[in-house]
Amino acid sequence: DHPIRRIVRDRGGELWFLSKETNPTGGYTIYRSSLSTSYELVPVRVGHGPVNDLARTQDEVLWLATDDGLLEGTLEGESFHLEKRYTDRDGLLSIQVWAVTEGPDGTIWVCYPSSGAGVTRFKGGEARSYEESDGLASPEVWSITLAGQSLWFGTGRGLSRFDGECWYSYPVASLDVRSIRV
Repeated sequence: DHPIRRIVRDRGGELWFLSKETNPTGGYTIYRSSLSTSYELVPVRVGHGPVNDLARTQDEVLWLATDDGLLEGTLEGESFHLEKRYTDRDGLLSIQVWAVTEGPDGTIWVCYPSSGAGVTRFKGGEARSYEESDGLASPEVWSITLAGQSLWFGTGRGLSRFDGECWYSYPVASLDVRSIRV
C-alpha cells in the first residue's frame, strides 16, 4: 500500500502521480499518464525521494521536490535522468523541499514547510531566498502556483503573492493554507 501523495498536471498536459513507493533498485517510483492517449500509468524510476512535487519547464526539464533536495533532470524512457541535485550547499534553506514551480520568467521556485525557512528562487544558477522579513505572510510555506505573471504561496498564516518585484500578503481567517492550484 503506497498512497498517492499528490497529483500534478504538467505544462504538456501529462498527469503525474507522486507516491512513496520504492522500486527494486532502491529508488522511488512515480507514475505518469498522458491525457491524449490511453490513461495507462507508466512507472518512472527516480533515484532520490520520496518525490513531494514536480514541475516540467517550457524546455522539458523536470524539477523534482524531494525529501533529499531539489532534483533537476530529464525523462529518458521510464527513468528520470538526474543532471543535478541541489542541496543546502547550492542555496537551499532546507534539504526537504515540499513544492516546486516555474515562474513566469523561467526561474525555479521552491518552498520548505517543515523548517519554516521561506522560499528560494533559482535564476541563472544563483539562489535567492525570501523570508517573512521580505514580505511572506509566514516562513512556513506549503504550496506555490503561478497565475498570470504572479506567484502565489500558501503559508501557515494565509496567502502571499509575488509579482516579480513586490510581496503582498492576504491573511485568511487564521487558516493554514497548505495547497493552492490554478
